[in-house]
Amino acid sequence: SWFYKKRPYNVSSNLYFLFMKDYTLKYILFFLLLFAGSPFAQAVKFQNLTVSDGLSHSRVNCIGQDKNGFIWVGTRNGLNIYDGIRFKHLFADLLNEQKLPGNRILNFAFDGDSVWVATSYGLCKMDIKTKQCKRYDLGDCKYIISLCLDKSDDLLWVGTSNGLVK
Repeated sequence: SWFYKKRPYNVSSNLYFLFMKDYTLKYILFFLLLFAGSPFAQAVKFQNLTVSDGLSHSRVNCIGQDKNGFIWVGTRNGLNIYDGIRFKHLFADLLNEQKLPGNRILNFAFDGDSVWVATSYGLCKMDIKTKQCKRYDLGDCKYIISLCLDKSDDLLWVGTSNGLVK
């Protein structure tokens, strides 16, 4: 018939069909695995919190959760504590040693009932209940970039603009 012409044996055409079967099987397995897990997947819901919701600044540098469930947010203008409804703001007071040393909060690390707070003007350890700080003098290393709390050795590693302090 003019519609069906018997083709001669060709190695490349046989390889083509072998690969097509392989790709088809891969696609079938991929879609089966993709849709098989969907009934068990949980929907993730996001909520955008902005300055109009009470955040002290739109630039967020760090986020963490204390042992009581409060969300702590470090911004360019203070430390914000979110209770699920509203923000409480904590700001620096250079004259008061029991307040934050700077408003630009760059990082923090929770340590039991305390939180180590890294600012652009120094380091402090704050009691999470009373919100009172104890400032630590690191000499010329005032601009604190990062913190790492090593609980096994009871050490605080402090990354500064002048190097590493422990």
